[in-house]
Amino acid sequence: KHVLVSAALVLLPSIGLAQSQLDRFEAVSDDLNLAMIEAMAKEIDSLGGDGDIMRNADIKQIDWTSEIRDAAQCILDSYNDEVGSDAVDVMLDNMEKLAPMIATMTMTKATEDDMMESMSPEGISEDRIIEISNDCGMICLQSEQMGKTGFMDAMMAAGATVPDND
Repeated sequence: KHVLVSAALVLLPSIGLAQSQLDRFEAVSDDLNLAMIEAMAKEIDSLGGDGDIMRNADIKQIDWTSEIRDAAQCILDSYNDEVGSDAVDVMLDNMEKLAPMIATMTMTKATEDDMMESMSPEGISEDRIIEISNDCGMICLQSEQMGKTGFMDAMMAAGATVPDND
């Protein structure tokens, strides 16, 4: 009986931690999606195109289905296994801080300032992040969602307004 109680006390905080990370990941991902739309619109503007097409498009937020939540949890579990929960929490902290900043700049500037890199867990390479995302099914799910939300259509329409963008 004492063993079961002890096991429960050990496991319950980790279950709460995983849920908390997933909830934070979902919320910050939504914030980042909005920031990225603005950053892409600014990029289109800076290239002489019409970024307002993206700003004014009816782009819906990603629908966090159970399938997407499962893929996100798979990613977080992989990150936690590889670098530990503290590194994942730091990544989430960075993502939460950077989302408002990204909306104020172009995508080129965000990339030049290594903003995207600081939204990855310390100790996991970019190639490994892509591999984990692919293995967990997130890349395929994100591609589907970009089509459903109107993001892809808005990006293509705005991109077509950039001079010499063949």
